[in-house]
Amino acid sequence: MITIEVNDKDPKRSADMANAFIEELAKLMQNFALTDASQKRVCFEQQMKQAKNKLTDAEIHMDRTPNTSLQYLDAVRDLKYQEAIWEILAKQFEVAKLDEAKDFPLVQVLDKAIPPEKKSKPKRSLIVILAALVAFFLAVIWAFISEAMQRAREQPEQAERMLALRAAFKLRA
Repeated sequence: MITIEVNDKDPKRSADMANAFIEELAKLMQNFALTDASQKRVCFEQQMKQAKNKLTDAEIHMDRTPNTSLQYLDAVRDLKYQEAIWEILAKQFEVAKLDEAKDFPLVQVLDKAIPPEKKSKPKRSLIVILAALVAFFLAVIWAFISEAMQRAREQPEQAERMLALRAAFKLRA
């Protein structure tokens, strides 16, 4: 079972592309099948031509041989043999022609592609969940930083360090 998915901005174009892929696959598979059947038919056709030539030669040989000799019986036997071979090849040739003419689909489409009703991308639920997680982590980091700053204001030596840090940042900017 093969599933074909196509993503595109235009829903109709994505459905058309998926259907086109299936049509091309069906054509390709049919060409492979016809090539095999055609090869068999051509092979039997060539063998039939050779058998027909041998049958004609056997008929000519029988006509030239007198009816009373052993050579005549040998010629009749050869003629019957060549006729039997030609008949067998003719039957196989007809079967090969029928196989070539069969037009059965090698690819069966279960569901033809139709334009989708909703978008496949972007995944909005995934974006919302990721945004919520990022916001949560940023809020936790902000809470830790604000807590650290509050404690720094309450303790005198931490306050001096904070003032030194602010002064260092102002000098760089």
